[in-house]
Amino acid sequence: MLIFFSLSAIGMLINLWYTPNNVQSAYFRIDGTELPYSLTTLIDVDTLRVKQGDTFSSYMYDKGGAFKQHLGFFSAALQRYEDAEVITKNDYDILQTSDYIAYQLGFKGRIKDVVNVMQNAPIDMDDSDDILKSIILCASFDDRIFVETSSGYYMLTLGMGQSFDYSIFISQIAPAPVAHMTIGGRYMFSDIRDKSFNAITVNNELDGNREDIQSKLSQLLFGDRQDFVQELIDVNGATLMIYGYGDKTLKIGRDGLIDYTQTIDKRLLSSRDSDFYSNLSSAYGVIKKLEITETPVYLRSATPITYNGTSGYDFKFYYVINGYPVDNVQHTAGIDIRMAGGELISYTRDIKRPKSMALITSGKSLNEIVSAALSDGILPNDSDIQSIRALYTQDVLTLIPTYQITTTAESYYFDAHTGTLLFKGGE
Repeated sequence: MLIFFSLSAIGMLINLWYTPNNVQSAYFRIDGTELPYSLTTLIDVDTLRVKQGDTFSSYMYDKGGAFKQHLGFFSAALQRYEDAEVITKNDYDILQTSDYIAYQLGFKGRIKDVVNVMQNAPIDMDDSDDILKSIILCASFDDRIFVETSSGYYMLTLGMGQSFDYSIFISQIAPAPVAHMTIGGRYMFSDIRDKSFNAITVNNELDGNREDIQSKLSQLLFGDRQDFVQELIDVNGATLMIYGYGDKTLKIGRDGLIDYTQTIDKRLLSSRDSDFYSNLSSAYGVIKKLEITETPVYLRSATPITYNGTSGYDFKFYYVINGYPVDNVQHTAGIDIRMAGGELISYTRDIKRPKSMALITSGKSLNEIVSAALSDGILPNDSDIQSIRALYTQDVLTLIPTYQITTTAESYYFDAHTGTLLFKGGE
């Protein structure tokens, strides 16, 4: 009986100490509410589509940042989404016969979540699961905007007698590197091209074998008790660091890949917020805290997850080199962060840095690429081209200049210089 009592007493003492307040000190964590960073920097535009008269231009990347100059306007309009008027697909098609600007954001998220990022604050809105696809400004309607979402097409009236000047928006868009015109349903492309859009040789962001890098990350993630850290080398030459009994692990690959995971006690998670804004704020704080080199990143997606019964998100971020976003065949993110209850669950970072740029003065025009793809049956003749986007696709340590041609059927990725189909699918 004495032994049973002693063990029970010890268990009670451990349980009293092992409260969320004590547990949290053992984890790598950042309180997003205390960060000086603005989430608005995470908003970017994938594609701009502009129609003026008979010319339909595809601005493949908003390099001039025109969209960000009007975040306040767009976020205020989107907050009226619950009062939006449904319009038909036919109405939407008719709308696009007039002059318009269509913004397709890099972040594919719910309306409410997009507004949270635009406002850099938690906004109380209807919890619709509709994913924002594009925002359209039409020259014929200066008191409303139009949106395409995962559930259909909507018209949002600005209200209170508000209106916007379409000419200001159109004047702030830089000349398009590629313009195309539709004639009888066929697309004719100009040869206008960004001469700096060439192949780039890259290096890994960090050398996984450098002891100073390993030591810095170990200190940041594991804290001062480095005597609790076990270090191993796996079969691929990656350094694996294990803290304590394996609650926290850090893997640093020879290819510069950083992969960190930690196990969070359920009682701590239940005491934390699990909303989108809190989790994204903390995720961005993690990025800045663990940044090896300063790299502009943009939010790509936010997928709801559940961890130990607590709601959270899997955030994927992409980065930009030479003014163009970087993608790869697997469509993996440059940075992938899983958060739950405001706590970090895992962090993966795989970013490259430019080493040298190839100087290519000749290559296939976009016209030639599309014509050949149609002739060879790669692009289906019975589908419409929706947008053209310029980006880099990663092939080991080379970034290939790429045209992503999105049709009503699928997305196709072509080498911008050779016209070779690299792969298809993805976003």
